[in-house]
Amino acid sequence: MIGRLLSHERVKVEDRIPHAEHCSLYQRAQPKHLKRKNWRRQERRANALVGARETPASGALGKDGDGRLFHQWRVESKQTQEDHFLLRQDTWHKLVSGALLAGEEPVLHVELNSGKCRQVIIREELYAALEDHAPHTAPGLKNRLSFRLEPTARPLRIELEPIGVMVLESTFERLKEKL
Repeated sequence: MIGRLLSHERVKVEDRIPHAEHCSLYQRAQPKHLKRKNWRRQERRANALVGARETPASGALGKDGDGRLFHQWRVESKQTQEDHFLLRQDTWHKLVSGALLAGEEPVLHVELNSGKCRQVIIREELYAALEDHAPHTAPGLKNRLSFRLEPTARPLRIELEPIGVMVLESTFERLKEKL
């Protein structure tokens, strides 16, 4: 224990003893992923792509995405330090269904390799309306519950329901200008 004098005859005592998990004085250390604030920068960058505003509690309260531009865009941000990201069907479906019910277009912003590669996933219908060529279809096995996203420079068809297209962040900005 360490004591610190606050004022005359008042001392603040700080307990620095590592207590066991079953002890009532045990305090869990904050997880590392909450100490890093990289996700805040990524959400701001993703929202700036479409001019969206950050939603309260990062969308956790109303399950309405990390950012919204009402009746236009709904943005969800994901990031990883790995060179791939496993996009689950339920994550994609929740974003798309919520956005379409509100009359908004879903945008999933994914950062791979700690932000070195930025990809954007949009619905195939939006991509087809803006581009005259079809996206590349990934070879290999498809799993109906998830899709492994890896860095790619050309548009990639995401075989989840509904079907999406993954493009580079810069390509998305160019496509957005066509709207």
